[in-house]
Amino acid sequence: MTNLKKCLKKKSKKALPLTEPPNNKGRACHHPSIAYLIIEMRCLSIPDSKAKKAWVKANTTRVVLNLNHNTDKDVLLKLDEVPSKQGYIKSLIRQDVAKT
Repeated sequence: MTNLKKCLKKKSKKALPLTEPPNNKGRACHHPSIAYLIIEMRCLSIPDSKAKKAWVKANTTRVVLNLNHNTDKDVLLKLDEVPSKQGYIKSLIRQDVAKT
């Protein structure tokens, strides 16, 4: 899980704090989109440690799918229904491997 996801998960459990608006005129901002964006920007600035980067490089493989909004609409709709896209895809692959 990326730092951004960890940070947003932690932040989403609490009420979003009042933040300064982008125009810096001293007014507190109650707009959730701006507060979310500011939280996201803070999270993105947290760098991974060298040890974590080395571990990720040695122990993980990144797999990316490009899904077409028109021809893969059924796949996209199903992936939106499941709580964990990665877990769902891995379980389907493991079921397929177990069959053979």
